[in-house]
Formats: sequence, C-alpha cells, structure tokens
Amino acid sequence: MQCILVVDDDPSVRSFLRRGFSLEGYTVQLAASGEEGLTVAEATSPDLVILDLMMPALDGHQTLSRLRVKSPDLPVLLLSGRDDPEEQERLLEAGANAYLIKPVGFAELLAEVRRLIGSSGSSGGGSREAPDEVG
Repeated sequence: MQCILVVDDDPSVRSFLRRGFSLEGYTVQLAASGEEGLTVAEATSPDLVILDLMMPALDGHQTLSRLRVKSPDLPVLLLSGRDDPEEQERLLEAGANAYLIKPVGFAELLAEVRRLIGSSGSSGGGSREAPDEVG
C-alpha cells in the first residue's frame, strides 16, 4: 500500500484527507505541524507528502526546504488557500511537485496524487464515498 503523509494544522482537513485517501486504498499518516511532519516523514518514509502552506511556527515553505534536504526525490504536493502565482512559482522552483489552491475538489486532489505516485493505493481500487472538497 502506498503511504501519504498529510501535514496540516487544521484537524478537519487532516480528517477529511485521511478518510478520502483511506477509502481509495492508501495508508495515511497525519501531522499537525511542520516539525511533526518532518519527524513522521523520517520515521515512515511516505510515498508522497501533502503539505499545507500556512501553518504556525514552521510553515509549509520552511518544511518543504527541510524535506528537500533529507528526501530530494519525495513528491510534495502543496495545498494553500492563497492564489498567488508568484508564490506558486517560487515554491515549485523550491522543489514542490504540485501546488493546488483550496478549496479543491477531492477528485482533483486524487488525480494529482495519482499523477505523482501512481494510479491507486492498492490493487483493490477505491470507494466513491469520499467527501467532495478540501478547504
């Protein structure tokens, strides 16, 4: 099973993504902060990180920079409520593999995850009972 690490300070977003990706056959690890995300990433070696940009203390940009030092090939998908093309460009140049703007439909997020790490979390496919939108 492929593992997705969700790093977001919003418990409702973490819960939503855990439920949705679990229904699609992925293993999901959760972290409530950038620091916790770095610790979990090192301990679990996920296949993909979904990283919120706006977090207290260690924000998504700082977390991305530290992830890139330790795991330069780990796919990182950034989620942000900010629609700032210049910021998107800076973060993609800094090593993010994708940048999606909240609110984002779960189908769009799932398609991006599949593009980055493969077609499904397990050979059994998934369920369409997942919630509709993040953010």
